[in-house]
Amino acid sequence: MVVAAFLFIHGLENHRPEGHWHRIAVGVLRNQGHLVAYPQLPHPDFPSEVQWLDVLQTELALLHEAGAQDATVVAHSLGCLAALQLLHQRSLALPITRLLLVAPADPLELQGKCHFVVEPDWHAISDALSQKVGKTTLLASDADPWLPAGVEVTYGNPLSLQPLIFYGAGHISMSEGFGLWNGVIEWCNSNESALMQR
Repeated sequence: MVVAAFLFIHGLENHRPEGHWHRIAVGVLRNQGHLVAYPQLPHPDFPSEVQWLDVLQTELALLHEAGAQDATVVAHSLGCLAALQLLHQRSLALPITRLLLVAPADPLELQGKCHFVVEPDWHAISDALSQKVGKTTLLASDADPWLPAGVEVTYGNPLSLQPLIFYGAGHISMSEGFGLWNGVIEWCNSNESALMQR
């Protein structure tokens, strides 16, 4: 089996709880022998964009120092916006072969909840995606309270991405039953067609 490198980026108010699909997937991938970074980002209940980007940039550098030649990034909720801003604002130690954005939160919904840019430069971010990422996959629910205008309007159209829609999945979080999510584990192991499987 080829060893791959991954960076998982959690969202707002997330303390990497047991049972979250992120944590379960990280455990499985590590047991398979992959290099997996899953940092607890600073002050998750009221985070700072600069602090989060500092940590994420360092985690990619550490993966590189551990021998990784490239990385796959899996982000959820506010972590998606962090991943996009990281690509836009920072130089990275590793090329990103694949980026999975799951249930990205509407930046306008984050006002008063964190110190993040709530009006991103979508043109610059789109350019960064095309220059720094091999393939970007955007996945969201049709009824996510953090995406009141819908994922197409909020992220798909600005970034020229065709989103995958997970019907009835809410914010794709533990409260919607997303603990063990075999599809995302299969996706990480390059079976991209399995992503929508629970």
